[in-house]
Amino acid sequence: MRFLTLLLGTATLTLVGVAGVPPRLPEPPPGSPLRLSYPGGYREHMRHYAVVDRPDGTIRHLYVSPAALDPLARGLGVPVGTTVVLEQWQARRDAHGALVRDAGGHLVPDRLAGHLDVMQKTGERPGETRPWANARFDVAGAAPVDANLADCWSCHQSVAGRDFLFSGRALARFALSGEVQRRDCGRPDRQLCPHDFEDRPPEPR
Repeated sequence: MRFLTLLLGTATLTLVGVAGVPPRLPEPPPGSPLRLSYPGGYREHMRHYAVVDRPDGTIRHLYVSPAALDPLARGLGVPVGTTVVLEQWQARRDAHGALVRDAGGHLVPDRLAGHLDVMQKTGERPGETRPWANARFDVAGAAPVDANLADCWSCHQSVAGRDFLFSGRALARFALSGEVQRRDCGRPDRQLCPHDFEDRPPEPR
């Protein structure tokens, strides 16, 4: 009877997978990177809080999970469970190859480029050495990209005082104002931008 029960359980699990709903994966063991899923529908379910224009025609759009905004507005910091998504665009160019700008002087997005970067705040976890997990996905197929994300994290450690987010102050300002924060960064690609949006932190309400 026990063998039959196990067999039926296995068959049920297989059928669930065939139906398009994959079985729940086990939690990763302590000390391993937290597994993050592709944030499907993030543009509809998350809040667009910042845009960064760069001189090489790269535009970065940043999104955050809505539940983070009230604690941030009250000066409580980024809560555990917060997800941040970064998508990268290439700006539109005219027939002569010059970057096109809108009426406000901002670059105009033309096509998605690169990868989708995702960070999620995990807090203090047994065996973990950092309070955030990160992942990278292919923008076309939503498949995880095998990349050395340790380099990304080592860079974020330079802004530990902003909860490891380069856009931490911009996020806090968005939580207070609801206005998308914009930054014209004078450096190309992934080089660090001077001052990272602003020189002084926002005041909590």
